[in-house]
Amino acid sequence: AEWFEVLPEVPVTLARLGAPAMPAIVALLADAEGPVLHATVSAIPLVGPEASEAESLLVGLLDVREMVLRVETAAALLALGATVDPASRRKATEVLEQGARSPLQDIRDRAEAVLGRPQITAEHLLRYPAWRSDDGIWRMFFATAANGETFLTVAEHGEGQRTGVAMYVLSRGELRCDHWLTGLVRDFVAVPALAERASSSLSPLAEMPETLVLRHSDRHVSYVERMSAPSGGGVSFWNTGRTVPPGTSRTWEQHPVIVVAADGTITQNVRIHSGPGTSYQPVDNSYYGGTVIPSGNVVHVLARTTDRQRIGEWDNFWMLVEIPSATATGKLQRVWLYGEFVAVR
Repeated sequence: AEWFEVLPEVPVTLARLGAPAMPAIVALLADAEGPVLHATVSAIPLVGPEASEAESLLVGLLDVREMVLRVETAAALLALGATVDPASRRKATEVLEQGARSPLQDIRDRAEAVLGRPQITAEHLLRYPAWRSDDGIWRMFFATAANGETFLTVAEHGEGQRTGVAMYVLSRGELRCDHWLTGLVRDFVAVPALAERASSSLSPLAEMPETLVLRHSDRHVSYVERMSAPSGGGVSFWNTGRTVPPGTSRTWEQHPVIVVAADGTITQNVRIHSGPGTSYQPVDNSYYGGTVIPSGNVVHVLARTTDRQRIGEWDNFWMLVEIPSATATGKLQRVWLYGEFVAVR
């Protein structure tokens, strides 16, 4: 351990020596504390599957008191690969799932990265209660019930055309539908005398997933995380409270763009297109009754092209904007228009 104070790479160097170095690693762990212990644990997977001592050593460390070390130990254990005993793998996964629910952001991030997907926590749902589908038709709101693990979920399809209320139970980082409610709901709180259980098949929102898991995305131009069924299919709900910062580079339908994330006012009647250029087909929009957005209307500018395009005397970017497609459903439509005719706020 004293070597570590002078040479921080000692644990990694020992690990790279392979199985013969395991006794030295064990000795280092016996006296190590804090960063020495963490660095050594992180180095153990480098030993490789030939070192049978590594697995038993790591399994023993899964029960230490410090959560950050337990998470690092679980990560190191899983990194040993397919040779790890199934029971040890399950125990390591359980530790990571506990870490994913930690109130400490660093621990959560580390655990989520190893698990391959983030975990839903009660704190996260209460901090970000409003979610919506990509097309704007679906909306979902969360509020906690009597205990911190059960959530009253109010889901709407269209502009209030159909509304369903369900109780979702938070279990192992996922939301699982326990039952639907029928009856009166006031301010996200079900009135017990009037609220009764109903099967999901009787729900007015039968399309709602029975189980919801959390996923991060680095591709969407507006949002960074969504909830959907474990399969990834069906309705996806995006967290409206976590948006992509303006200036971020993204790709939209193979077009490189820069995120704008601001409203803009149409300064002159402008035609909308299916892509960033006049060579793309004009798009018909039922809300505006044609392929032109009249002057004075407000649109939400999602992103712009990375390069300007000269059209006649103008030299400007093409803007990817979000507009309503129909008044009845609340569905949104994404189209392109030339930036010369929109004043971004």
